[in-house]
Order: sequence, then structure tokens, then C-alpha cells
Amino acid sequence: MASLLRVLKGPIAVVGDEFFTLTFRISGASKYYVIKGDLRREDVGRMVKDMMKSNVTLAIIQEDLRKYFEDVEIPASILTTYIPDLKSRPKFNIKEFYLSLIRRYLGISIVLG
Repeated sequence: MASLLRVLKGPIAVVGDEFFTLTFRISGASKYYVIKGDLRREDVGRMVKDMMKSNVTLAIIQEDLRKYFEDVEIPASILTTYIPDLKSRPKFNIKEFYLSLIRRYLGISIVLG
């Protein structure tokens, strides 16, 4: 059975505040962008172009920055996921958040007891 999902191995990029990016850098992310203050559309565009030049295959972006990335076209070759940081985590239903990621990326639904 052929799969429509094509997984490519490549660099991981992280975008967020200093603590958020440090967490993923320790885990092996090779590209990181530390955000201090507000972002401009041009800044986000430059980041995405740099990710494309570096052949990034996964971009992990701090959930609080989602609004800045919604207006910029990110190529399908970069799997993009938004993850809450420790400060905003209490606002989220973490269980539902990760289940929705699984539904969106894998196309399956999981029921947890």
C-alpha cells in the first residue's frame, strides 16, 4: 500500500523566546531564531527564506508567535507546528492540543480514556 505521506530527514528550526529555543536546541534543533519583542512581516519572511535555504524540514514555532506567521506563506516542504511554551501552557487543554495535532498530521483520531 502506497502512502501519501513523504517524510524527509533534514534540519529542525525553532522560533521563540530564549528559553523556548534553548529547550529545543538542547534536543538537537540545528537552526534557531530567538525573538525579542514584536516581529515584522519582513522579519518572518527572512526567517522562512533562511529556513528554505537551509533545507529545514520541520519548523517548531512558539504558539504565541502564530499570528505573525499566518500571513506568510510557508512552503509545504517545511512541516510547521506551533507549540505552547511553559507560561501559556495552563491556557491550553494539552491533551486535546496534541490529539488535534495527530488528527491533522496523521489523519487519524485517537480516543484516550
